[in-house]
Amino acid sequence: MTQANRIKPANLSIKEKESIYFIESKGVDFSLLATTQTMKNKKITDATKIISEYFHRVGFHNYDDQERGKAQKVTKDVYFHTLDKSVKSLASLYKAETRGDKRLNLTDFWNYTDSNEVNMLIADEGSLNVLNISRINLADIWKQNKPNKIKSFLNTIISEEPSIFDDIELEDIEKPDQIIIEGVLRERKVLARSRNKAIANERKKYDKYSCKACNFHYQDKVVECHHLNPISMVKESKVSIDSLVTLCPTCHSIAHQLLKADHTSNIKEKALIKNIKAILRDIKM
Repeated sequence: MTQANRIKPANLSIKEKESIYFIESKGVDFSLLATTQTMKNKKITDATKIISEYFHRVGFHNYDDQERGKAQKVTKDVYFHTLDKSVKSLASLYKAETRGDKRLNLTDFWNYTDSNEVNMLIADEGSLNVLNISRINLADIWKQNKPNKIKSFLNTIISEEPSIFDDIELEDIEKPDQIIIEGVLRERKVLARSRNKAIANERKKYDKYSCKACNFHYQDKVVECHHLNPISMVKESKVSIDSLVTLCPTCHSIAHQLLKADHTSNIKEKALIKNIKAILRDIKM
């Protein structure tokens, strides 16, 4: 399986998908490096289009400004993060002499991965960080109270500034008339993938502003547009009216849970709607 095919949604494991969903939900930009047996045998790693564009996008490295040949290589620090250690190593970025293929040589890389695995690349403070999401579930690790090296790294890239009011929880309130404070303003920097509202509005109009799963309708409002092949999985993609479906907020949430559980069985509109309706029937029983 090629690097590009390995990171297609249909070929990702549940663990890999949940890590990707989690990181995206925190507004952290990243890229994916899938490994193949050929890469392992030849000890050559291509900086695929998705990787090279990511490096350029976040200001980590621009291959287009680089001359060919290993003599022109650029070196940067790389960190491999596992639960019990974060190991500093070296990344070499260069273009092959003959064809100009973009290369990413990570020293000690194969000590932390194997063929047919997916590694998440996150550039931060001029260094490259590597997380093997085929072996670890970042969402689960984030929830753990027990300290580990991966969570320590995540704490450095995920901005969740505490408020002086965050310690006030409902169960802490002894008197029913006690006043709590909400709505504290906070400044955050978030990266979000762009969406085209025009085509979403066209799909809602096509569906007569009604949820395709439960038929909910309220004054041509409230309903949302669901991407059958979600942007969180495919990154930049061509979107047509046929690749969208109108759902109410509740059914939309159910749709995303179904996608996380089994992407391949819920990417087609008819199958997805059928599965949502089955869940709604179970809830009513």
